[in-house]
Amino acid sequence: MLLQTQNASSSASIAFNSTYITSTYVSYVFAFSNLLCSSSSVFSAVVSVNNGSSYASTGYLSGVFSLPYNSSTITNANSTSAWQLYTGNTSYTAGGVIFMTCLFELPINITGTFSSAGSWYNCFGNYVNNVITNVKFSFASGNITSGNISLYGLVQ
Repeated sequence: MLLQTQNASSSASIAFNSTYITSTYVSYVFAFSNLLCSSSSVFSAVVSVNNGSSYASTGYLSGVFSLPYNSSTITNANSTSAWQLYTGNTSYTAGGVIFMTCLFELPINITGTFSSAGSWYNCFGNYVNNVITNVKFSFASGNITSGNISLYGLVQ
């Protein structure tokens, strides 16, 4: 069920709060369309246990690997301070999807895929500290110039 779509327009971040992230749904899907960044940097997600008053900077086990269309080299990055999703490029939009499960049980799991500028990104990870009420997406530097993120809730 579509819960909310947010459109970016030079937005520092896009967050989904406890109005939409509730125990009504067992899993969530975030769909990303035509994301464009103002500065090439890593796109990531952080979570909150207090509906966005603050965001966790620890407790993540995150990995992302990428493969450009014109290379046989796979690169890998990991993080314990956020869920890394992909590396944005100012010249190309990106699209993707993330599945998030077990939001009200630990660990919270994510898996997803993105594509941009002929590169493919697969991301995965968990959050192990607490149940969450808010998810925020942003680039490490610069804004989300344009694009949208839709949140879907899945019932059991």
